[in-house]
Amino acid sequence: MTKLQTTTEKTTKIHPIVQVTPIQLVGELMKMDGTGASFEGMDCKVLVKMRKTGNRWHNRVYKFYSVNTVSNANYTNSVNRQREREGLEADFMALPRTWGERIGKSPVIQHKGQFYFSVHINTVTTDVTYQDVDGNDVAKEDFAEFLPKPSASRQGVENEVITRDYKIESILQIRMKGYTYIVKHG
Repeated sequence: MTKLQTTTEKTTKIHPIVQVTPIQLVGELMKMDGTGASFEGMDCKVLVKMRKTGNRWHNRVYKFYSVNTVSNANYTNSVNRQREREGLEADFMALPRTWGERIGKSPVIQHKGQFYFSVHINTVTTDVTYQDVDGNDVAKEDFAEFLPKPSASRQGVENEVITRDYKIESILQIRMKGYTYIVKHG
């Protein structure tokens, strides 16, 4: 690489890679206590929730994808900004959390001895793929009839603000604060 680059050349920022255990990742996330909104990129492996009765796929299918997220964002404010963008009155009020406890002002939720990372979804950045517990590809159509029906939103907007609480064990890799954290599971 030359000292001078033309504007047509692409440059990429290399983030240092850090391997962490799930509990070390929780520690890194807890450092975001009260620091304001933060942007992350995550690669996830999420167990697909589905109905159990008559379902051979129950607890046997994982969903793989990458996502860009925002943590420590105020949900009520985010929904009201979206309502204003859509020409609606900014009168949304979030309900209290129905499960788990937020740890301080961090994006970490603790529930029944498990830790979760609470975020708003910006974009899913890869195709979603599914694999069974043995690593075989599975088509969504094979288990779609067992997926829960989506619940109605209270936001009253066309483009919903999507929130998710990711179990720490579902995070394979996360890019945040200038680092790429690879999570060593098991």
